[in-house]
Amino acid sequence: MSANEDRLAELNAKLARIEGELGTAERSLAAVLADLQGWDDDLERLQASVVEDAWRARAEAEAAIAAVRSRRIALERHTHELERREK
Repeated sequence: MSANEDRLAELNAKLARIEGELGTAERSLAAVLADLQGWDDDLERLQASVVEDAWRARAEAEAAIAAVRSRRIALERHTHELERREK
C-alpha cells in the first residue's frame, strides 16, 4: 500500500468516526428538542390552569362582593324605613 493509500484510508476512517459522532449528536439534539417541546407543553398547560383558576377566583370574589352589596343595600333600606317610622 502506498503512502497516499494509507493516508486515504486514515481519512476514510476519520470520516467514518465523524459521521458516527454526527449521528449521535443528531439523535441527542432531537432528544433535547423533544424535551424542550415537552417543557413548552407543560408550561402552556400550567399557564392555562392558572388563568382558569384566576377567572374562577375572580368570579367567586365578584359573587361575594355582589352578595355583600345586596346586604348593605337591604340594611340601608331597612334603616330608612325605621327613620320614616320614627317621624
